[in-house]
Amino acid sequence: MAKPQKSRQPFWLARVSEILETARNTQVPFLDRSAVERLFDVRRRQAIRLMHKIGGYHVGKAFVVGQPAVVEWLEKASASPDAYWAEAARERLEISIEEARALRDRQRKFMVSQEARERRLEGLPATIHLKPRELKIEFSGAEDLFRQLYELGQAIGNDYERFRTLAEGS
Repeated sequence: MAKPQKSRQPFWLARVSEILETARNTQVPFLDRSAVERLFDVRRRQAIRLMHKIGGYHVGKAFVVGQPAVVEWLEKASASPDAYWAEAARERLEISIEEARALRDRQRKFMVSQEARERRLEGLPATIHLKPRELKIEFSGAEDLFRQLYELGQAIGNDYERFRTLAEGS
């Protein structure tokens, strides 16, 4: 499907499938302005514009639109290339947000102190045992192991010559 030219699309278009499903399951024959506001998650003026586009009409003092007309109109809207691309963009955005949250959560779990960044071999925790050609780490879980490996890496980087001497036993 060819991507349409950039134009300003209503933000609800990215949720058109979800809105259509809700409209199909609506048990009332007519929707008033406030129901359209809630369905499309729009404000008063936009709801009225949508109702005019869909074919709304006055019943007494109330302006309403028939539920079947809303469903039919949404079906046409959901079949448009604009809706396809808007929903695809929304999905990509949701995936990016979830990835960013996961990265943030991982970074929170593995926060390390400035002291850990400046660690030297003589300041390593007693749970890290380094002998010539042997390394042993005692840990209580994945986060503890990660923290200790990080500290060991920092100590090696900050004190490489001493580490080389210890590791090689020279």
